[in-house]
Amino acid sequence: MAYHYEVLETLKEPEAIYAGNSGEYIAIKNIKDKKYIIVIYKELVMIAS
Repeated sequence: MAYHYEVLETLKEPEAIYAGNSGEYIAIKNIKDKKYIIVIYKELVMIAS
């Protein structure tokens, strides 16, 4: 079962975001009764030259 849409929605509008131990973030969103999507990601900074 693919959750592509739910993953993108979790990144766009999470219910909670937690900071991880290595610079990552953990976004959480409830999708159904007692079912959550948890997305772990890092933000990248692009420097224009």
